[in-house]
Amino acid sequence: MENPDRKVCLDLNSLPYPARHLLPKENYRIFDVNMPIATVICSRGCPMQCSFCASPALHGRTLRKRSPEDVIEEIRYIRDTLGISMIAFMDDTFTLMPGWVDTFCNLLIQEDLNIEWGCTARVDRIDSDLIRLMKRAGCETLFIGVESGDQEILDRIRKGTKINQIKTVFSTARDFGMRTIASIALGLPGETKETAKKSIAFVKKLHASYALFSIATPYPGTEFYNTVRENQNLPQNWSKFDLFSPVVETLGLTLEEIRDIQKKAYREFYLRPIYILETLAKEGRPFFHAMKVIISP
Repeated sequence: MENPDRKVCLDLNSLPYPARHLLPKENYRIFDVNMPIATVICSRGCPMQCSFCASPALHGRTLRKRSPEDVIEEIRYIRDTLGISMIAFMDDTFTLMPGWVDTFCNLLIQEDLNIEWGCTARVDRIDSDLIRLMKRAGCETLFIGVESGDQEILDRIRKGTKINQIKTVFSTARDFGMRTIASIALGLPGETKETAKKSIAFVKKLHASYALFSIATPYPGTEFYNTVRENQNLPQNWSKFDLFSPVVETLGLTLEEIRDIQKKAYREFYLRPIYILETLAKEGRPFFHAMKVIISP
């Protein structure tokens, strides 16, 4: 039995703030390090056409944004009531509307809330001027969906981004002293050993602060799922659909090969001597915790 879809909420400002006071903030952890942090969502819906993304299935393709003023007030509440000054914006793509981000950052600077924050970004929805403003407003971390270092795969999944755009944004963010997280999806349609190797090498050249090598997972409601289901028998155990357990082969890779490539990717990226020395100098002790959490799979 499947329940009917709920009516889409168009006025996100009407929603109450999460009941954060019910959660023990001392248990919040990043990379296994105690660090008081709050998550905030400013939008729902995504109009982009990425074939692997489940966001439109969850919230639709119509983008709805809270007002910058409402988000500022939530941040003020978090800081003054909970004593938390670090915010992670969990929007599918925080920078999808650069004009909104511009207004928000200027308000944040004007209110002088003195917070540190990070967010998701698309490389075709951010430029050097916006990165500069975001940094000035306290943004320290950009989580960027790179997905692949192979342009043909990016085109096949309709990501809508170009290799040169990815290079430019990572370089610019690094110039402004931002921490960057590159997200790669191994095992996308058309993936081979050669394209996977290309993606690993590409991420290393980006000089990202961290890299997340997940495994392409065909979630229900996505074009990726519908295509795979026509050609392969998918497992009925939904617990395997976790971005780290291979559930679908490509024409060039078996499930075991995809898993082996993921392990290889983590080792090649994080065990480079130059990376360890440079990151340890910047991040200090938390880097060892990050290494333990990320490489252990």
